[in-house]
Amino acid sequence: MKKSPDYKKSLALSLTLHAGVFGGMLALDEPNHVPDTNIDTLHDIVDRINTSAVTRHPLKGDRETIMNTYGAEVFIPLDGEINEDSANRFKRNFQNANQGYANDYFVTVSTNSGGGYVYSGYEIANEINNSPVPTRILCTQQAASMAAMILITTANAFTRDATNDCNLMLHAPYDRIEFGDKTVNLKISDYALAEELIRDNSHGQILGVPYSVINENGLYDVAYLEMTLERIEESRRSLETLSAAFARSIAENSRLTEHDVTLLFEKGDVYLNAFEAQFLGLIDHIEGAQMDEINALVSKTSFCTSHPEISLCREEPSLSQAPQF
Repeated sequence: MKKSPDYKKSLALSLTLHAGVFGGMLALDEPNHVPDTNIDTLHDIVDRINTSAVTRHPLKGDRETIMNTYGAEVFIPLDGEINEDSANRFKRNFQNANQGYANDYFVTVSTNSGGGYVYSGYEIANEINNSPVPTRILCTQQAASMAAMILITTANAFTRDATNDCNLMLHAPYDRIEFGDKTVNLKISDYALAEELIRDNSHGQILGVPYSVINENGLYDVAYLEMTLERIEESRRSLETLSAAFARSIAENSRLTEHDVTLLFEKGDVYLNAFEAQFLGLIDHIEGAQMDEINALVSKTSFCTSHPEISLCREEPSLSQAPQF
C-alpha cells in the first residue's frame, strides 16, 4: 500500500491488555486528513501533567488517621475505558460527592481500567486535585496506561492503594492513526526509523512511516503511511515532549528517576504486580498485605531480574543472585 488518502490522527497511549480497551481521539482530531500539530493543545496537556504531579498531598502520611477519623467512605468507580464520556460521568459523580461536604467522609476512587485518552485522564486528575474532600485512589484489578498515570501522579490523593490482585502497566505515549477500517499505532521509534529511511532513500520510494500489514496470504507485509518528513519530525518531537512530561511526573511521585522511567518506556508495555509497584514507590499501600522482608525481597528480585538497568537495582547488585521464592 503506497497511499492512504483519508485518515486522521489522534494522540493516545499505547494499547493495553486487549483491543479496544485503550486509545482514542483527542481534541487534535480533524476528519479526513492529518492535521497540523496543535501546539496549544500539546502544551495544555503537558501543563495538566505538571499540575497533577506537584508535591503530594500533605496528609499523605496520615492514611490510617484519615480513614479512621471520618465516619463514612464514598466509593466512586473509574472502570473501563477512560474517554470523554467516562470522564464526564466521573466528574458528575465526584462533584455530587463534593456537595454539602462537612468533613464527615472521604472518597475512594476505585479503578479497574485499561487506560484511555490522555486529555480525558487529566480532566479526571484535575477534578480530584481541585476537591476539598480527602480522596484515596484504589486499584482493584488493573490500572494500565492512563489509569496508571491517574493512580500514581494525582497530587491531591492522600494515599494510593491497591488490592493484592491489582496489576499496573506503564508505557510511553504514542500516536494512533486511523484510516478507512485500519488503525496504526506509531511510537517515537517508528517516526525515528521513518526519518532515517527517508533521508537514506536515494530512489524516492519511501513515502512515509512504515508499518506492518497482513497480506492476502495471511503473511506480514510492509506498507507506508504517507507523511512528509516535516510532519514525521513534528510528530516525533510531540511524542518526545509528552514522554518527558510523563517520565518527570512518575519520577516525582516514586522511587524511580526520570532516566529510569525513560528506560522502562523504551521497553514498551511494562507490567507490575502490586508488590513490585509498592517497591518502586508507585503506590503506598496494599490492602490485606504487608511489605515484610520476604515480600520486599521477592518484589526486588522479580523486578530487578527483568529490569537490572534501573537505578534501584544497580544500587544492590546482589539482587540478581538473590534466592527465588
